[in-house]
Parts: sequence; structure tokens; C-alpha cells
Amino acid sequence: CLLPAAALESAMLFLSLPLPESPRWLALRGREGDAADALEQLLRLEPKDAARQAKELMPAQSARARGEPEPEPESPLAVLPQLWSNQVYRDALVIGCGLVLFQQLSGQPSVLYYANRLLESVGLGFVAAVGVGGFK
Repeated sequence: CLLPAAALESAMLFLSLPLPESPRWLALRGREGDAADALEQLLRLEPKDAARQAKELMPAQSARARGEPEPEPESPLAVLPQLWSNQVYRDALVIGCGLVLFQQLSGQPSVLYYANRLLESVGLGFVAAVGVGGFK
């Protein structure tokens, strides 16, 4: 039972090895060149665009290092137009929100919550309920 889980974990670790460190993390540590390289690799940007975006990540660190107060965080709703203007983020938002909406409208959480009672009432028993939960 543990062997498949260990194999899956090992595969996930192996597949994540070529990923660079977080560009934001690198920028916060003053490593602008490494942040630009990471952005270039992750987003497949041109070197000039990656350097520009890495430079945009740097001011937050420099303000913090100088002891200046950080700007007030924006409301999550204020960021929504920026997310919606980028095609990649828009697709991710539509897919994610659509899946959540579909899950709630389909009643799937309710069915799983009452699966044991429902399946026992139709004569399938506890094993079927466990099978449905395992299949999910």
C-alpha cells in the first residue's frame, strides 16, 4: 500500500528537480540576475523581458532594506483586472472557478457526505460506500 505512494512521491520529486528557484525569492535576496534567469526559464521570456520583470520584483526588497514602510497591500478585488487581462491567468481562473462551481452544483460533496447511508439504504452496504470514497 505504501509502495505506490512512495513511487508517486519519488516521481514528483524527480520531475521537480529541473525547476528553478522562485524568482520572487531570488529577488527578495538581491539576486536580480538569478531572478531574471528563473523568469526566463519558467515563463519562456526573452532575456530583455525577463530582466525587466526581475527589476520590477526588486523595489519591494530595497524599500524593506532601507527601512521604509511597505506600501499598503491591494485589495484582492483590485488585482482581478490585472489577472483577467493576462490570457494564461484568465484561463486558469475560468477553469478553476468552473470546476468549483460544477462540483457544488452537481451535489458531489453532499453525495459523498451521505454515501454510507445512501448506499446502505439501497442494499449495497458499507463496502460500496468505501469504494465510492476510494474512487473519488
